[in-house]
Amino acid sequence: MTINVAAATELEPLHNGAVSRMSTTNVAELSRVMSSYYGPVRAFPLGEEKFGVQMNTSRNNDVVVGAVRARGHRLERTEALIGDVDPTYMNFGLLLAGRGYVHQQGRTATLGPGAMFMNDPDVPYSLAFKESFHLLYFLFPRKMVGLSAWSLGGIVARAVQPDDVLSRFVRPFLTQFDRSFGAVEERAGTRLLHSALDLIGTVAHQVLESDADGQPISVQRQPLLQQAKDFIESNISDPELTPTRVAESLFITPRHLHGIFQPEGTTVAAWIRERRLEMCRRDLSDPHQMHKPVSAIGERWGFDEASHFSRVFRSAYGVSPRRYREQATA
Repeated sequence: MTINVAAATELEPLHNGAVSRMSTTNVAELSRVMSSYYGPVRAFPLGEEKFGVQMNTSRNNDVVVGAVRARGHRLERTEALIGDVDPTYMNFGLLLAGRGYVHQQGRTATLGPGAMFMNDPDVPYSLAFKESFHLLYFLFPRKMVGLSAWSLGGIVARAVQPDDVLSRFVRPFLTQFDRSFGAVEERAGTRLLHSALDLIGTVAHQVLESDADGQPISVQRQPLLQQAKDFIESNISDPELTPTRVAESLFITPRHLHGIFQPEGTTVAAWIRERRLEMCRRDLSDPHQMHKPVSAIGERWGFDEASHFSRVFRSAYGVSPRRYREQATA
């Protein structure tokens, strides 16, 4: 399904599996479309060139991918625009051509061709390009890459430059999303998108573990919080994974561990449950795993009782695992 926004009198919602292709010279129209797909934002033209933009946008369940070719302009999300934004989401951008900057939480990152960056839609920010540019970006729930609101604050407006070793692995893969809108079969596209988010998560965690100059922080200085999350991620499928076991792996007391998680606004047990549910949700939305029983997916990620899995999943997502699979793969 393709939506031609430029020809539509009323902006259609971006349905799952749909591709929207927009071309306009009206900056107000860009603001309207961006606000519909990515949350409230305002666009302002920059430079002396006549304004123009071409944008492709696609949606796969909770993930939106967009590619923009445009003349110079600035995007702003102010405090007044944030009220309707879902605070569980995050943005990831890869600048393919052009130069600009992203500003958020008192930090400004200069962007050139090949730079990758992240920002938090729940916090005011600005993204600006004085001349023509080409940008690929992803909007997705931050829990899909294992980030909390607290950890997201440590990575916004910090660019990963193209000469970074990790960037050399990640950029070629992500760039294919710009070249293949609507060209990949939906089930394969879902798996490719999961791989892309895994790579984005790797980039995000590298930024968290680096100082302001991009240099790795020594293991001795790494926050215990991140070490705990890494241990949880490595053992998430084990039904015997408990806060006590996580604490023992770090040679600290369970009480100390709970204190580390407290600023996150969650508990260790809740974080384990959320990560398990996210992995289950991901498998349930994968058409290639339709042959697997729902209970088997729950067991794979540490839910050894089908009734408990169904109850916890429904509490988190509002529908049963079976119904979620039906909706996600329809």
